[in-house]
Amino acid sequence: MLKTALLFIVLIVVGIIDYRALADYNTSFVSACLILLFPLLLFSLVVSIIQLTRMVKKEALVNVQAVVTSVFIALIIFEGILRVSKTEATYREKIGESKYRSSYWHDKEDAFWHLYQPNDTLQNFRGDYTYRRITNSLGVSEREINLKDTTTKKILCLGDSFTEGLGTGEDSTWPRILEKAINLCTQDTYLVYNAGIAGCDPIYNYHLLHGKLWDIKWDEVIFCVNATDIPEVAIRGGMERFKANNTVSFTSPPVWEPLYASLHLVRFFMQDVLGYSGVLRSKSEDRKLNAEASLKIKNVLLNAHEELAKRGIKMMVVIHPMTYDIFRRGYGKEGTGGLIKEIATLKPLNLLPYFLDSVGLNKKNYSFYYWPNDGHFNTLGYNIMGHKIADELISRKDVVCQSKGSNY
Repeated sequence: MLKTALLFIVLIVVGIIDYRALADYNTSFVSACLILLFPLLLFSLVVSIIQLTRMVKKEALVNVQAVVTSVFIALIIFEGILRVSKTEATYREKIGESKYRSSYWHDKEDAFWHLYQPNDTLQNFRGDYTYRRITNSLGVSEREINLKDTTTKKILCLGDSFTEGLGTGEDSTWPRILEKAINLCTQDTYLVYNAGIAGCDPIYNYHLLHGKLWDIKWDEVIFCVNATDIPEVAIRGGMERFKANNTVSFTSPPVWEPLYASLHLVRFFMQDVLGYSGVLRSKSEDRKLNAEASLKIKNVLLNAHEELAKRGIKMMVVIHPMTYDIFRRGYGKEGTGGLIKEIATLKPLNLLPYFLDSVGLNKKNYSFYYWPNDGHFNTLGYNIMGHKIADELISRKDVVCQSKGSNY
């Protein structure tokens, strides 16, 4: 009787600890062990109650309990192996962050515009490098520039962390390389404004363009798109995400996400056994929602092109490869590849063939251009991207090159 009472008390205590751990998305190994301990304690309590009633022979219960305990120990060992090997680690965990961050979360205060705090210093370690930026009064990682100045031609660059330039210095981002390249070959003075924000997507880019950068007389607007944008839009939605009270509303995560965050065993089962994606959706759900997201991105880009054209502003869409695009030597048909076909009328600049030519037949050469763990371009990758975009602008006559002794 005393054993049963003690088991019940311990079960309640562990249950409370587990509830708080799951609510906080606690990812520690100790927390994982306690979560796995709960069903073992529950089973032990049931066994203890059955023993009191003497409905089953004690020897049989002991054997069953020994098996269950062995399974528990095996699961703990497997959990530890998965953690040490980082087999099921999320992207953020691979770059050094200790906390799980859900793709479905957003910060209530700044999610409406998805901007940094104005005039702030950003610095963090991302595993492969230390990232440092100073934001301007708008809240982007850019110099403080007088955008009302009419003496310079202006190019606006919109995109996510690859446009902001994570993985290189502020003076080596592709917008800065682009600015240097075109100013070497034209008599005009060009200013390239980097409005890229890590974690952004084309819907946010369009929202920022309309909401805070619309009154500027741009000569060109460049939307930079990659494979991460489609699943992000699938979670966040299109323009309907923006609410009248200056807030946003994303779709909700599955109810089992706290278990996924806390237990690498659950990650292994959901992804490697059941085939769920990194955003916790089945293959059929992924196909459906990603197709809808591609359509939303297409509509935003077409709308932006039409609206800018009415104001005499040119627009270009740039699509660049991720490391896995290089490794498989192509885009996914239901992802970036499908989006390229959807927006074919915009004549997007696809940088994948250009990078494949640089990589050659050895797929592992992608490491020349990307950070191995973080996955962003390094300085060489951004340099290639910036110069290729400059080449394209010149070939399209969006920038008229009058040689100053450059390669152009």
